[in-house]
Amino acid sequence: SACKEKEAFWSGYRLSEYQFVVINNIDPTTMEDQESIMRTVLSRMLNQFQSEWERRTNPSALGLCQPECAQTERLTLLNMFQKCYQNLQVMDNGSGQQDIDLLDQMMELGDSANMRGAMYRLIRKFLKFMCPNVKKTCLVIQIDDADFNIPRAYNIIDDIRRYLVLPQVLVLLSANMTQLETTVEQHFIDEYSH
Repeated sequence: SACKEKEAFWSGYRLSEYQFVVINNIDPTTMEDQESIMRTVLSRMLNQFQSEWERRTNPSALGLCQPECAQTERLTLLNMFQKCYQNLQVMDNGSGQQDIDLLDQMMELGDSANMRGAMYRLIRKFLKFMCPNVKKTCLVIQIDDADFNIPRAYNIIDDIRRYLVLPQVLVLLSANMTQLETTVEQHFIDEYSH
């Protein structure tokens, strides 16, 4: 029965021990033509990080002002965001710079192949910042109606599979599964018919 399956799935977990950081809901139908789900996730995480940083450094916040070591942590996180974004740019359309020599391009491509690792490190650092002194944390990414953006539905779920199926990440994806299966099938039919 469904109840027993649910119990078996959650056995060994005490959800009360976890803290969840939920980024704003993503609706793929509102995304621009060239916007990727990864860029949107990074953007939402960055906005949430900036809001939390501003809240903590607000002089009117009681005792929340951060020492210099927090500035270092902030800069480290910002560099990690920037690295992930640069990796996405390289993967999407090459380096985009004509004057970079071949070795630099190879290094960038090597970095882009490690996007999954870069995302994992960023998410861990992000969660530690958002939930200091909490050992068990998870990032929750909500994606609504993924099947409605038919031209990019396959890319959305492929990016999720490649870069977001990670420890400490929960992806909540709402979609009509039949529509999504059809979209994936059509993608492979198109890809292998050429």
